[in-house]
Amino acid sequence: MADSIRGKKGIVIAEDYTILREGLRVLLSSCSDLDIVAEAEDGQAAIRCVEKFKPDLISVKTVEKHRSNLMKKLGLHSIQALTTLALEKGLVTRG
Repeated sequence: MADSIRGKKGIVIAEDYTILREGLRVLLSSCSDLDIVAEAEDGQAAIRCVEKFKPDLISVKTVEKHRSNLMKKLGLHSIQALTTLALEKGLVTRG
């Protein structure tokens, strides 16, 4: 993935509000196992960043914004079903 060579997980921060995006950057920069590979100010920029940098993670805000669209496209009707699918596909881990 993005920076797994150095043992770090690459992350894209996607947040509309500059002040929140900056705050996330400061907070996540202090995590020695994360490498911020890109920042995006809107959904389209986030998609471009994910396609370009292939991060291991994206910020929670991105997932929250797009969860209902994902669920519709996947034909899922509950958060439990979405979580189960993510676990089965190895997209998230327990813990």
